[in-house]
Amino acid sequence: MTVATHDVKFFNAQDLINDPAFLAELLDLVNRSYSHPPKGQAKTEGFRFDDAAEMLARLGSGTCAVLFIEGVPVATASLIPWKGDSMDTDDFELSTVACPPEWRQNGLAEASCAAVEEVVVSQRSANPDSKNIRLWLLCGETRAAPYWKRKGFEETERRIVPAGTWGMAHDFAILTMCRPARKSA
Repeated sequence: MTVATHDVKFFNAQDLINDPAFLAELLDLVNRSYSHPPKGQAKTEGFRFDDAAEMLARLGSGTCAVLFIEGVPVATASLIPWKGDSMDTDDFELSTVACPPEWRQNGLAEASCAAVEEVVVSQRSANPDSKNIRLWLLCGETRAAPYWKRKGFEETERRIVPAGTWGMAHDFAILTMCRPARKSA
């Protein structure tokens, strides 16, 4: 499939609350993406989020980038304040990266990640007290870790989580991964 030029828009939780129809459309995009993994990977038995409230809670005070082609949302990624072991307030978690099956293999998920990273890094870089920004993420070891390693993320922790986590029917390993944020242009 040849992909037309995309537009990107940024949202916070309140923006999404103010547009319930779009919020429902975004929730559907995310859940379709997570329940239909890339070829060769195990299918998720459930949805990423049970409802819009859960998705909004995950976004919290973060920023969400949504890519649109001809007005249709086709990919999304969010950056939220990192709540892991790091006490650095300049660290962020890359979260809810999603692109449904019909739009995959076109660089759209990567473009949504780059867009939200650029916005957050440029906002933080304007602060003279800002330190080096790091991006963190949590991912399934077999499902997504190889992709993120190719994008420069390194494993910092591995833990086994029980069946039911992220809709999976079996226990699996979640990796915590990290890389420095790209400098803003």
